[in-house]
Amino acid sequence: MINPPGYAVHDTTGQMMATEMFAFGRLPLAHSARCFTARHQRLNKDECGFRCLHDADGLLLSSSEQQPFLVINGTQMQSAATQCLIGAGAALRAAGVSRLRLSPGSRGFGDVIRHFDQVINHDASATDALHAIEASVLTGGLSNGFAHGRAGFEWTTA
Repeated sequence: MINPPGYAVHDTTGQMMATEMFAFGRLPLAHSARCFTARHQRLNKDECGFRCLHDADGLLLSSSEQQPFLVINGTQMQSAATQCLIGAGAALRAAGVSRLRLSPGSRGFGDVIRHFDQVINHDASATDALHAIEASVLTGGLSNGFAHGRAGFEWTTA
């Protein structure tokens, strides 16, 4: 995991610092002053009419093998897969993580919040919550590879 146990972030007095982990959502990969959505629509950035609002979850780009690869969303390039660390609560706590960042999508985000709360704060089953989240996830599937030191789009049960 990121910040493995024994490598938690400490302040200058030796106290463990509150650390946040991006636990759910499409991973932000790049930001640009240029708007990717406007460029895709062959529009000037200042004359786009906020076309990105028509695609709340961005525009999916596929690889030459037709696999979901990236999403362009305004000035941001994101992963096509949605990172989900709902099953990593114990490892995150051991690594000193005390805050989770959950990034919204257009479908079922209220349920995602509820599932994370139940698993992290009330010891509910992460497996059951994961199955429920999988049913409403955006195109591109779930991933957790980056948090496990693997390719970001991968899913691992380790």
